[in-house]
Amino acid sequence: MKKYFQIFERISNTYPDKIFECPLYYKKAADLYDAIAVNYNDYPMFLRQAMLTNGPILELCCGSGRLTLPLLKTGFKITAVDLSEDMLGNMKRTIESKKKYARLKDNLTIVNEDMLNLNLNEKYNLIMIGATSIRLMEKDFAEFFNDMYELLNEGGVFLFNFENIPVCTDQEEKLEPLSMGDLQDDTDNMNLIAMQRLIRYTEKRAFVNFISMSTDPEKKVLLSYTDYRIFGIEDIKKAAKESLFGECEIIKESTYETDEYFCRLIKKN
Repeated sequence: MKKYFQIFERISNTYPDKIFECPLYYKKAADLYDAIAVNYNDYPMFLRQAMLTNGPILELCCGSGRLTLPLLKTGFKITAVDLSEDMLGNMKRTIESKKKYARLKDNLTIVNEDMLNLNLNEKYNLIMIGATSIRLMEKDFAEFFNDMYELLNEGGVFLFNFENIPVCTDQEEKLEPLSMGDLQDDTDNMNLIAMQRLIRYTEKRAFVNFISMSTDPEKKVLLSYTDYRIFGIEDIKKAAKESLFGECEIIKESTYETDEYFCRLIKKN
């Protein structure tokens, strides 16, 4: 499968010496992801659940700490897991550079591991995955839910948000419109950001391309990509029923732009 499509493919083929390529979440693309991820509005839901369960918290796909750090400041004990050393490095630098985190560092454990191969010796009151990152998990959902069940204390909660993209049987693929925006970097240069998603229903996957172009002529164009599985609400409900949890609660949060869904699974006594 090609990494790039449409204009991203043309840029990759036409200007190979003027671009820097890397997958999303790594190297320079880690900073690009952080700039994009600020638009997620899932923190209030995770904070509410954290207040109810009162920690300790296991956060998977924590990235650079978009959710981790504000929860840490609230007083929770957190184990933060991510596969990307680059994103974890961003979080460590933030903690080390700001005095307000100095007294909180003992409440944070950073783990550089794949969420499918965790080696943890603790159980948690809350396990959470933000930014719809559950879609990066390739394991059977019911099996993964069982893994999370074993890591929870009695009465503990596994909470994640997701995008409802059920597989369409009468359509092979869908190319979504190109999305564009601008960002200012730490040297006051403007960066033009563009991204586009191609959903391939026949493969049950979505492919996303990103490009970041700076007004600084010395900087190369950043070209990045990622792909992930697609699934719908019914897929999650079915997996929950087949898992040790037995059931789940689907919570719909509506904004002026889109609908966001959260799945809450409880390890019942």
